[in-house]
Amino acid sequence: ENRWERLVNELNKDIVQHGSSNDNAILQSNTDHSLPLARGVAGLPMSQTPALIGARHGSIQCENENYDDLAYWNDPQGELDVDFVSPFAPSDTSETKYITFEPDRGGWNNIRMALEIVLVFAAATGRTLVLPPNTPFYRLTDQRGKGAKHHGFADFLDLEHPALRDKVKMISMTEFLEREGGGKMFTLPSGTDGEMIKNSADHCFYITKSNYSCESIYNFLRKEGFVPELQAGHDCLIFDKEHGAAKAEYNDRELFDLLPETEQEQISKFCKGRKAIFFGTELETVPLIHFQGGEKEHRLLNHFYTFL
Repeated sequence: ENRWERLVNELNKDIVQHGSSNDNAILQSNTDHSLPLARGVAGLPMSQTPALIGARHGSIQCENENYDDLAYWNDPQGELDVDFVSPFAPSDTSETKYITFEPDRGGWNNIRMALEIVLVFAAATGRTLVLPPNTPFYRLTDQRGKGAKHHGFADFLDLEHPALRDKVKMISMTEFLEREGGGKMFTLPSGTDGEMIKNSADHCFYITKSNYSCESIYNFLRKEGFVPELQAGHDCLIFDKEHGAAKAEYNDRELFDLLPETEQEQISKFCKGRKAIFFGTELETVPLIHFQGGEKEHRLLNHFYTFL
């Protein structure tokens, strides 16, 4: 019995002990490499992690080789996650609302964390996520002139995974401009300025004078969209269905003071000294939200589960 089999057997004993009613919760050790479910908080019994019922440990296949022990996720997720419908997604889907964003300008880990925040925000609000242009990522570009100079998130992540697509609608920046840029949501400038915006929608450089300058597309989106004054290191975003509507009448501090003491304690524990920003008003209603995450004052430099 190897260490993975021991973990599988221990987890299955735990499931049986706590009386799970779902046979799918039991892991099938049909190979020597079967792995236990990925657990967000290690050590909790199944009775305290019902979201894992129906889940399976993720799999990684590379050139016919199995690297499942490197997977830190479950695929499929548990039934609660698969069936979950966000209470903050609009019931009226006749009008499409969008999120655009600027990738973080730091290393890959910073880029990834900011992307995860935007993805979770899109899933929670039901907005369509517009993927940014392919761009040189810091320390991921071959400086010798060999290989790809531009990267998109699809080069590193499976953005076509059915489970992700079921929760988050995604389109390219070029498709977004074609769909909404003819006067429906905004009108692209004529002449050279408009051409540079369209050029940079597919791929761009952080070079101001380039015909494919990232500043062309991002400056346009900052002007046309609502840019939240959010920074993940200074703020935390609170989704409160019961009290969120009151944000139309109260500012964030006033709304916090109106909450029951137990909820104030929960928010204070979560935010840990950061400013609590409540979801509502523009974040809920405007057609286009643009996260200016590539700039210092707007970086989404935190884990999504500590910010949202």
